[in-house]
Amino acid sequence: MPERKKPPKMTEKAVDAIPGKRGRGRPRLCRYSEILGRAQNYRRIFTEIWGRLSGALLAAENEQEVTEAFRSKAQPYTNEFVPRLAGDILAVLWEKKFPKKPRAQAKFLANSLAGRRVSTTLRQVLT
Repeated sequence: MPERKKPPKMTEKAVDAIPGKRGRGRPRLCRYSEILGRAQNYRRIFTEIWGRLSGALLAAENEQEVTEAFRSKAQPYTNEFVPRLAGDILAVLWEKKFPKKPRAQAKFLANSLAGRRVSTTLRQVLT
């Protein structure tokens, strides 16, 4: 039997490994349960108001128009979304993969906004 040209790699754990350190990829900024809970809440909200809000929101071309759309069509939820998420809402609406059907649009927008980062000042107010 011929001998191997390269010795097999050792799969031992390193002695100086840091316990609890994540592997590859971008570090998490918040817990998954927070994102899932926020997504569920946003889906409920957008499903309720999407019929009134969609026309004005899809026609918006800047952050001020997004803010005005929420103030005129979705008054109870204005403080939740604008002006903090106005830029993110506009970015999601302009994505190539934004759906064509109204129900799918509401869910896509809700799920996309739920993953956005909460600002540090807002996080301090919430805690």
